[in-house]
Formats: sequence, structure tokens, C-alpha cells
Amino acid sequence: MNDLAWNDLRLFCHVAREGTLSGAAERTGISAPTLGRAMRALEAQTGRALFSRHRTGYRLLPDGQALYDRARGVEASARAIEDWREGAHALPIVTVVMGAWMSVYLGGRLNAVWTPEDRFRLCFKTSETPVYLERCEADIALARERQVTGNVVALGREVAQTPAERWTDADRALDHCLGQCAWYFL
Repeated sequence: MNDLAWNDLRLFCHVAREGTLSGAAERTGISAPTLGRAMRALEAQTGRALFSRHRTGYRLLPDGQALYDRARGVEASARAIEDWREGAHALPIVTVVMGAWMSVYLGGRLNAVWTPEDRFRLCFKTSETPVYLERCEADIALARERQVTGNVVALGREVAQTPAERWTDADRALDHCLGQCAWYFL
């Protein structure tokens, strides 16, 4: 027996479930004659009779029932994969805009901010210019100074005094800054 294509098995499952080519045609959008040819080709490929054909429809023979029982497991697995694939893209994206230093800090601590079980995806953007939340440039803006408009703003104080201190002790400075931040929900 050659390798069976999943699409052939999927069509076989529809015919087996519906019991008629016309019923399977309605479910799949494929014409009844095409389905009939596909079932004959599947029987030829497997080397086994899968259906008994009657005026009232198709009935599974023992080999057809054995294949159907196995194909239903494949069908369930394929559906789970499809649900998983679609689910990843269906989650909303929360865009967070912040300065470069905050971006480095949160990027290194992503697991403290987000987990794979969360029902959203995160998108970090770095910007030193003001962000307009009302124009949907971001969902959340983290800034050193309070913005005039928007939904969420984190305010912090300058911790390191010189650029050299920022480079040499950025984690300590940012940890301290976050400890001093106040969150505003506007």
C-alpha cells in the first residue's frame, strides 16, 4: 500500500459519516462524482473494499470500518493541530512602547511580564518620543514623564547621573527606577 494522503482520508471520513456521496458533497463542497472517484481510488490504493454501495448510500465493510476507526484518530489529531495553529494567531497583541533602557530591562525579564499561558501576545517597541495612545500607536506606554493623554503611564525618577553609570550599572539603576515608578490608569 502506498502512503495515504490525509485529504483522501478526510474525504473518506465524510463519506463514511454521511453514508451518501451527496451528503458528503454538501459537507465538503466537492461534487458527488468526484467523491465517488476518490473513494474508488482509495479502495484501489489500499487494495481493500471499503464500502458496499447501495441505491440508498454507502455502508462500511469490515475493512472500511477498521480504516474509519483509525482515520477518526488522525482526524482528531489534525483538528487539534489546526486549532492550535489558528489559536496562536487569534490572540490579541498588546503593544508596549518604552524607552531604550526600559526595553532592554523588560526584554531581559520577559518571563516576569508574560507567560505562554497568557491570553495575549506582547510586542515591545522602543521610542524616545511621545506616543499617542488615542491614535492606537500603542496599548501601553512606559515613560519617564507623565504624558498628557493615554491609558497607562509609568513615571520614574532619574537614578543614574551620568551615561557611564547607566552603562556600568544599568540593571541596578533600572531595578531602583521600577521600584520608584508610580502607575497611573487614566
